[in-house]
Formats: sequence, C-alpha cells, structure tokens
Amino acid sequence: MIALTSTLSAAQKAGGQTLYKVTFTKTGETTRVYGSDTTNRIPTGFPLKHYRDDWLQTAELTVENRDGNLTALDLIGYQALIEYGYQTSAGDEYQGSDVLKCISQGFVSGYGEQLVIFGLAGRGNQMAEDRASSAYEPDSANKDTVKTIVTAIVTATMPPFNHCEVLTLTWELTAYQEDELANVFKPADFLRVHKDQSRLEVLKDVLSNTGLDGRFEGDGALHIFQTFARPWTAATGIDLNEIAKPSVPSDWAANTAYSVNDRRKPTTQNGYYYVCSTAGTSGGTEPSWARKDGDTVSDDGVIWTCRDTNYVYTCTTTGTTGGTEPVWTYAKNDTMSDSGVVWTLQYDYDYDDVASGHNFWRKGVTRRLVIPNKITVRSVPGAKTIYSGNATDARSNALLPIEEVTYRTLVSNAEAADIALAKIDRAARDAETGSGFSMLNIGQEIHDYILITDSWEGDACRGRIRSLTRYAGPGVFKMTFSFGIRLAKSEMGSLRSLRLAEIEPVPPWAWEMLDYIDAVVELHKKDISDLYSIIKQMQIGVPDWHVSRNLRIPVI
Repeated sequence: MIALTSTLSAAQKAGGQTLYKVTFTKTGETTRVYGSDTTNRIPTGFPLKHYRDDWLQTAELTVENRDGNLTALDLIGYQALIEYGYQTSAGDEYQGSDVLKCISQGFVSGYGEQLVIFGLAGRGNQMAEDRASSAYEPDSANKDTVKTIVTAIVTATMPPFNHCEVLTLTWELTAYQEDELANVFKPADFLRVHKDQSRLEVLKDVLSNTGLDGRFEGDGALHIFQTFARPWTAATGIDLNEIAKPSVPSDWAANTAYSVNDRRKPTTQNGYYYVCSTAGTSGGTEPSWARKDGDTVSDDGVIWTCRDTNYVYTCTTTGTTGGTEPVWTYAKNDTMSDSGVVWTLQYDYDYDDVASGHNFWRKGVTRRLVIPNKITVRSVPGAKTIYSGNATDARSNALLPIEEVTYRTLVSNAEAADIALAKIDRAARDAETGSGFSMLNIGQEIHDYILITDSWEGDACRGRIRSLTRYAGPGVFKMTFSFGIRLAKSEMGSLRSLRLAEIEPVPPWAWEMLDYIDAVVELHKKDISDLYSIIKQMQIGVPDWHVSRNLRIPVI
C-alpha cells in the first residue's frame, strides 16, 4: 500500500480541492505538464481515464488545444508520470501513481473544441509486446530457482529476451517466504520459452507456481511480493508482515456439544464457515446456514455466527506459532496472540458510509464459482520417482467439478501440494467476489487488502483489489475497483468471465432515457438515427454535462 501523509489523508476524507496532472519527460527535451491548473488543461467532459490490473496499465489523457500550443508537439515515446493530489494545509500535495509511456497522440477538432488525445501504456504492456527472439529449453538438471528465472526475465539476461529493455526489479519477500517456493522450486525442463512468446506471459507462468504477485509502482520498478495467505499451521516460524488465514474447520455434527469459538463448516460447503458464539449442543438435523458475514443461526442449543473465507491476518510481532490455533478476531485492527506471534486484522484501506471515513457510492458483492476448482500437480510420467499433490476449492468443486492437472519437475509430495495450493489460491482470488465505486483514493494500489462496510445493507465485503479504474478531471474525481480479474474479450465466452453488471452505476436519468428510446423504437419499429432529437423530445431534464461527459454526445 501507499502510505499517504497525514495531511493528504485528511484532505482526501474531507473531500477537499482535488489535483491531478501528467508530466511528460524525455532526456534532452522540455518537460511538459498537463493537469488541473496548467495552461492547457484537461477539459470538462473528458476526464483522464486510468486503468490498472495485475500487470497492465493504460490511460487516455485529453488536453485542450484551443491556443494551438500542442499542434506542433510530438510527445510519442515520452515517459508520462500520473499524479493525483489535494490542496492541503501543507500546500499542494501530489502522490505519484504509474510511470507510463506515450504510445499515441491524436488531434480532434469540432463542436467548438480543439483537443489532443494521448494514449499511454505501462511497462507491463511493454512486456506483453516483448517477444522471445529464440526458444529456451533448460534440461532436467537445471538448478535455476523461480527467483533466479524471474530476475533473468525482468532484467533481460535470459537469452530470448536479451534484446529487450532492462527493467528494475524489487523483491519484497520475508526470510521465510524466500525459503518457500521462490528460492526452492526449480522448474528445470518444465520451463519452456517458445520463439515469439511474450515476456509477460513467461513471467506470469513462472510466478503462477509460487503464489507470488507483481506490481509496477510509481518508482517505475516491478515489485514482487506475496499476497498468498497460507492456512495457519502449528509450530511455524513467522516473519513480520507475513499473512495467514484460518485453517479449514471440520464438518458440523449433530447432537454434539460445542464451546464458544469452536469453528465448523456445513457438511455441504457453501463458501462460509461458522463460529460458535453461544455454547450448547447441536440439534439432530443440520440448520439452515446463514450466508452473510456476521449473521447468526440457531442450532438447537448452539448459536453460530457466519464468517466468510476472505479474512486474512498480518504478523505484527514475529515469532513461532503455537501448538493450537488461536481464536481469530473479526474486528478491524484487533490483535490476537499465537504463542510468540501476534496477528492483526488490518486493512490497507477501508471504505464506509460515515462522515469521517473514505466514502463509497456503491458496492457490490458477487458469489461466483472458482474455476478450475481442483488443481493436481504431478511428476512427469516416467520420472524416476513420482510425486503428487492437490488442492481443492471444496464448495465450487462440489457444484461443478473442474480439475486442472499440471506436470512439473518435483522433489517431494510436499512441494507438489504447495504448488497446487498456490494455484488454487490464485484461482479463488481471480474469481470476482465484489466491486466498488467511490471517490478516488490516491493511495489505492492493486493487490491492496481492503474492507467496505455498508451500514445501509448491514454487511461488509473484503478482499484484494485486482482491477482499478480512475477518472480525474473538472468535477470528476472517482474510481471503480473489483476484487476479481477483468478478462480479455477473447475470454468473454468462458465460464470464468461471467459478470453480473458493470461496476459503475448508471445515472437515473440515463435509465429513463433508455426506457424512452426503447418505447420509441417499439412504437415506430424503426432505427434511431438521430439520438439528439430523441433527447430533445424527452424533456426529462438531462444535465448537459452528463450528456457530454458520460455519453460523449456534443450538446449544441
């Protein structure tokens, strides 16, 4: 996460005067800045649109050009730094976001406007275009670890990519994480780079075996870290800032005495587990389980409280875990002792609807199948010793079993199981579980762990940000985000891509307009060729700036 200054954080929560700018630089050339208070500004109706996901970053910047200052400029290939900020008690404060490159520059005139539109793309996009100049096929004796291979890909020392730009790489792993798959797993002959394969595709494939994540940050470097939360295990050394999640509890049983804080899951898993909040003896038949975090259900003499599976805990005091699992807290910023370890339930950012918080305008909660929901990792057939391990998302597998079998060069069953666990965790995080629409948070980053508390609905959702779109311009300072991935159009027919709705809500006037247009089409049985004339007939008071900004329809 980005740690904002206290003055920036206070101004953001108060909804102060917003700032935004894009700085174009190139060695030996004049620096150009366009934003909220420059000569050539971002115009009303065309806010900066800035999209990010796990690896890709793109932006579209529109700048006024009525004075012709930009007509003779050519900023193709310039580096572009996007910054957002606020006017604070300390003055104008900005927070850097992404370092992109200018890929395209277009000129548009009409309806009283002269505009220049810049298309920007990030280093991840650049890696997606970098192509292997030759095949690379290490043999089974190769001892390169994942960390060694990733370093070679990013710094362009791997032979197929030594013609590519050298990028800066920053590792952010704890000592224990270093000793897990990153420094231990050796892909050997199962690392295959094909001629013309993209550098980004190879990088993602290597990291998929480990649960490691990457993110290009405001310093221009690729940062590698682990957000994969392993289930809690006894007598295990834990480093500062490592994360863990509660272990999977055993099944509920009839006519059984339960104590406070006992945890159980339904005999048919539903994606939640349940904590005993009132001790007693369970009934003879399984109760109808609640499916909302914090709700309770009566089970004869027992009261169970529903908890979702997205709670993860950060080590804030290093040590070794105890012999029995701690009693997990479900309150923000609470801590719990686990022998020598202290775990804290902490979020990088939290959104709510109270006056003193970072407000959101809309949030959504999605229940979605994890696909694939069983991962099996095996040694290659014919290996001297066959090792195997698997991991399953039990709820999804029970509803729609889809298994993926992967072959790797392995040294133990434990290594196979660890890789399978990392892969199934990735599949679960890829399955979208929620989304939000809020005032722009200038510190928000991909993979941040966040909480949205909704007092109106009486619930909360939590998870790691996987896609983020920011909008900044006159009268516009907002963002949408999702806890799951957004897939390419080529994947839209797959089971993994099903989405219920777009994140950003449609204004009420737009629904009214759409209903009106539908009625006209049905009445006259003809195509609508003049949308502006239809809007004139509606007389529903559509704000001109809404029509211009949201629909890009020029208002005469």
